[in-house]
Amino acid sequence: MKRDGQADATLRKAGISAQKLRKIEPLMLSPWEVTIPKGVGGADEDIPGLKVPNPVTFIAQKILIRDVRKRKGKASQDILYIHDTVQIFGDEVGSLAALWSDDLAAKLSLEERAAVIDGVDRIFSRVADDLRDAALIPQGRGLNPDEMRDVCEMVLKEIFKSIARP
Repeated sequence: MKRDGQADATLRKAGISAQKLRKIEPLMLSPWEVTIPKGVGGADEDIPGLKVPNPVTFIAQKILIRDVRKRKGKASQDILYIHDTVQIFGDEVGSLAALWSDDLAAKLSLEERAAVIDGVDRIFSRVADDLRDAALIPQGRGLNPDEMRDVCEMVLKEIFKSIARP
């Protein structure tokens, strides 16, 4: 807690400062294990065994925190992250949908599962200001908010189609 009574968004441990994340639990579900090869990022040797969130839990977490992020004026950034993740992994929609339905969905509460599908509908059912703003963030990419909405809605509804509502 800060002196002014607001929640502190950072954590310091062992001389390292890190931003606290909301709804971090989904990011820990079924992480992908990667190796950073020698030479990448200045690594002197391969760095094996790094666990990173899979794209489905990454997107789900961004959707689950949308209301808090909107109040902080960061919803458009998260929409861009979701869009870029869909662009990178969209060709794998079948395996991502299977990851969701066969593994991840059961690890979230009914309320969280419903919040994800409702979030997809709320964010991508129409072009709103947050989506327009997201298209403007990366200068020089010429993103079109209508196209962003179309591709995200199509891919995300396919991935999250098996959500059970409470």
